[in-house]
Amino acid sequence: MKGPMMKIFFAFLFLAAFFVVKMPAQQVPFPDRSKVRVETRPRGDNSLKQKPTEGAEGLKVLTDGLLNDTYFTLFVKEYSGGKEIVNEFDLILADRYTKGNKIILEIIPDIVNDKHLRLFTYYPGGESFRQKISSENTRFKYALFEKSKKNEYDKRIPILLIYEEKELDSSIENLIKENQKDEFLPDNLNMDKNIYPHLNRYFIVYYVLTEIKN
Repeated sequence: MKGPMMKIFFAFLFLAAFFVVKMPAQQVPFPDRSKVRVETRPRGDNSLKQKPTEGAEGLKVLTDGLLNDTYFTLFVKEYSGGKEIVNEFDLILADRYTKGNKIILEIIPDIVNDKHLRLFTYYPGGESFRQKISSENTRFKYALFEKSKKNEYDKRIPILLIYEEKELDSSIENLIKENQKDEFLPDNLNMDKNIYPHLNRYFIVYYVLTEIKN
């Protein structure tokens, strides 16, 4: 290979080497195991494939008859290290109810596999599903709040506390049991003082009633 052909050959090698060196490596993101997965479908739509594990216990939420037309919103809020973790799946349900109606729903915090939280909510006309994976070397536990004695408006009404606890360590569970009354966290318990400071990662399921004013 001589003359012009040799020059073309070396020019090609130079350009090839240049592009190999300059080409950036492709960044492949790893999946975030802590992200919420969510499905919401109308009741009767079989495309909602997730179902509670056999043996998972549920709880009923039933309000008194509403004295006014009311917006009902149901949330699940995550906290870690004392700070609220905001994400787009906080809101589980938002609906409007007319005066005289009662709000009825069922919540199933499925932690039969205590490293995998699967939260099911069933309500008239639909159902909703959320799930979370526990942090390393922890497991999920939950406790129920005492039922609200009346319909209170513009206030967070807590239903369920789901928390992480270290494996082979029941100190948090024992602390919660010490503060329970008839197996419920009572209304007058100062959670900010007695419970939350001892938790690293936890979730609160609560609802808010908002009066619709004409």
